[in-house]
Amino acid sequence: MARNPTLTGNKVILAVRGKVVGRGAGIDIGETFGPEPIHEIGMMGVHEIIPTRYDVTVNLRSVAIRSESLEAQGLVPTIDNVDSFPPIEVVVIDKATGDLIATIEGCIVASKGLSFAANAVIGRNVSWAARKVTYADAA
Repeated sequence: MARNPTLTGNKVILAVRGKVVGRGAGIDIGETFGPEPIHEIGMMGVHEIIPTRYDVTVNLRSVAIRSESLEAQGLVPTIDNVDSFPPIEVVVIDKATGDLIATIEGCIVASKGLSFAANAVIGRNVSWAARKVTYADAA
């Protein structure tokens, strides 16, 4: 039987600073290119649209575990070390093959939090602003 080539969330591994994060419930990687319209005097419409910036955001949803907080794992800073916390690298790996799917470089925490809901596991969330994302051919 041929192996299914489709990637799914249960077939990826998330690693930060080379350490596998086993409690990740989901990750979203976003890239924006800051398109800006260029206008000319005497012309009502847009002459062209050019990219003026490149921004990467990463949002991690995880399960809150008492003995394995995101801070204790070294994934996010606390108020005491936020100004000296170094950028981190986040990678997404295909669990079946070990192939690299994406590498997100220069991640600095933008926000973090907890989410509570009735009849649900408590969630930990962290958002990073990143310098660059590189996707492997597999994704």
